[in-house]
Amino acid sequence: MYETVVSEPRRLPASFWWVLGSAVLMTVGAFGPWETLLGVVSFSGTELDLGWHVIGAAVAASVGLGFYVRRRRVWLCLVPLLAGGWSVLLTGGELSDIGNEGGDLEAARWGLYVALVGSCSLVLASFCLAVESTSREPKVRRPWAVFAFSVLTLGLYHLYWYYVTNRELKDFGVGKYPVMSLLAQFPGALLIVPPFVSWWRFYSRIREAQGRAGSPDQVSHAVGITLFAIGIILLPFELVYAQEHLNGIWHSVDEPAPPPDAFPYTADFAPEPRTAPEG
Repeated sequence: MYETVVSEPRRLPASFWWVLGSAVLMTVGAFGPWETLLGVVSFSGTELDLGWHVIGAAVAASVGLGFYVRRRRVWLCLVPLLAGGWSVLLTGGELSDIGNEGGDLEAARWGLYVALVGSCSLVLASFCLAVESTSREPKVRRPWAVFAFSVLTLGLYHLYWYYVTNRELKDFGVGKYPVMSLLAQFPGALLIVPPFVSWWRFYSRIREAQGRAGSPDQVSHAVGITLFAIGIILLPFELVYAQEHLNGIWHSVDEPAPPPDAFPYTADFAPEPRTAPEG
C-alpha cells in the first residue's frame, strides 16, 4: 500500500507582501491630488497623465510578482525594481518642477507624496525580495552575463551582485559584513573614497578565499582597482574580472574527491577463517 505525499508549497518571503503593498500605495497616490493651482483648483495624478504612468508601473510590478509566484526566479525581481525606479523618476521630477517653477501659483498635494513614497518603497522591497530569494549556496555565474545585466539595469544589478557575492564569501568564512560592503557602494559613492576601499577589501577577501579553496589563480589588487576606476567612467569590466576569480574558487570547492580504493578492506575488517566443527 502506497502513501500519497503532498508537498507543501514554498512560503512566500515577507518582502513579497512589501512589494505588493508598495504597488498598491503607488496606485492610491496616482489617483490622489498631485497639485493645487492658485490654492483653489486641484489636479489628480491621472488628470496630469503622469499618474497613469505610475499606475502602469504598479501594474507591471504586479505582473512581475505573478510570474515570480509561479517560477521563483530571482531575475523576475528586476521587473518591480525597474518599475519602481521609473516611477521614482517621474514623481520625483514632478515634485521638483512644482518646487522650482510653482512658487505661489502651484503647490504639491498628498497624492504626489504618496506616489513618490510608494515608488521608493517598491525599489527597496524589490531589492530585499531578490536577496531573500537568492540561494545561500555559492553560485557560478557567467561573467559577461553579470556585466550585461549591470549595464542594462543602469547599475542596479551591480549593487545586488556586490551584496550577494560578499555574502557568499562570508558564508565561506571570509569577511563579516556584506551589508556594509553594499552601503560603501551606495550611498558611499557620494563620498568618492568608500567604494575604492570596499573594492580593495573585496579583492583581499577573494584572495583569502582562493587560498582556502586551493585555487591555482590569484586575484590582483592592482588590476582589479584599475578596472574599477575605468568602470566608473566607461563600463564595469571589474565585474567580469572578479566573477571569473569567484568562479575559480567555487569550481575548486566543488571538485570531486578522489575515488576510493577498489578493495578497501583492511586486516581489521577481514572475515574470520572458518574452523572445522568440534566432534
